[in-house]
Amino acid sequence: MLYLPDGAEYLNNARSWLTDIPVTGAYRAPLISWIIAGTCLVIAENWLIIKYLIPVFTIAAGIILYLVLRKHKGNLFAFGVSALTMINPHLFFWGTYIMTESLSLFFIILALYFIKSEKESHWYLAG
Repeated sequence: MLYLPDGAEYLNNARSWLTDIPVTGAYRAPLISWIIAGTCLVIAENWLIIKYLIPVFTIAAGIILYLVLRKHKGNLFAFGVSALTMINPHLFFWGTYIMTESLSLFFIILALYFIKSEKESHWYLAG
């Protein structure tokens, strides 16, 4: 079996989803490959756009974290926690690679946003 780094494996899986050939890295989480495949369907297979797709989730996670904390703890505390989260070495260095860390952080903070919402219908979206 050929070993591919994480990012290459996700890109290979996305291409497999698009071309209907068997997925070689079936042990990988499929969501990131599905997002890449969906992006390729909409704007063609462009490496430059896919490269900057994952950092968008990292930045969105920081923004949502700031919005959640600002409502309950104030501006300064929310900014401090969001800034410390974004400069966390693990997130700062690996958040630009095609890996699942940024996507996981985004959905965890999005679930926190829905749980902290005052609308009960949003609580169901948190899972």
